[in-house]
Amino acid sequence: MPESIPIYGPQPVVLTFKYKVSDAWVEEQILETGVRPSKDWELTVDLREVPTKEARKTITDGYRSGLGLGTLVELGEPTDDPVEVAKVMIAVELFGADSEQSSADAKYEMGRREWIAEHGSERLRLAYGRGYVVNRLYVVERSRKEMPGFWVDTTGAAVFKRRANPSVAALNLETGVDEHLAGLYDDVASVIVWMTEPPKDLQTYIEEENLVVEEQMEALLVSDWLGRHDLYLPIDPELHAPIHDEDES
Repeated sequence: MPESIPIYGPQPVVLTFKYKVSDAWVEEQILETGVRPSKDWELTVDLREVPTKEARKTITDGYRSGLGLGTLVELGEPTDDPVEVAKVMIAVELFGADSEQSSADAKYEMGRREWIAEHGSERLRLAYGRGYVVNRLYVVERSRKEMPGFWVDTTGAAVFKRRANPSVAALNLETGVDEHLAGLYDDVASVIVWMTEPPKDLQTYIEEENLVVEEQMEALLVSDWLGRHDLYLPIDPELHAPIHDEDES
């Protein structure tokens, strides 16, 4: 009976990614060491050493994307993580990133796509998959799961000013929140502020619940969450964001 046999034995797959680092990182290294580092870098990965099928797929997809770009993608600093480099290459190919800002936008979109696929509600997954705008729905769902109680300033309506002599309640809450943040993100922390204008969703909540609030509210502020959003957590537990059913608007 006919039988197919391999012409040659298994061949290890070894891929080399080439990328460049940001001017900001180069300048930082010059100031720290007095030496100008290379702006162009490469990272070689043996797929046999990659532990999961999902990671191997991301790496190979990113490698193919990089071959078609005709230019080096830019990362903030050197990395030993081939998945990180691959994701940037995929994002740049998909969204046409040709600058540091557009590369950041592409990386944000890749992170959003992955989070929706893994953690999003049925409503969010369906709407995103069909091309609907889901900016607010995404950040609200994600903040409820990762930063419960916080309000996302989705419209830029919130206004704050520095808080001197914060309350002990705020200081204790800040300690707990910063411990929580350290387990989720790099270089993200909260700060105690006076919130003089609340985020739009919080203002709506105050009006719908007929709550009486002070002219300025003590709150925690987490700036640049996910690289672009501001989150607010009022110290008063009555003003914390409630957990709604995922299908509510």
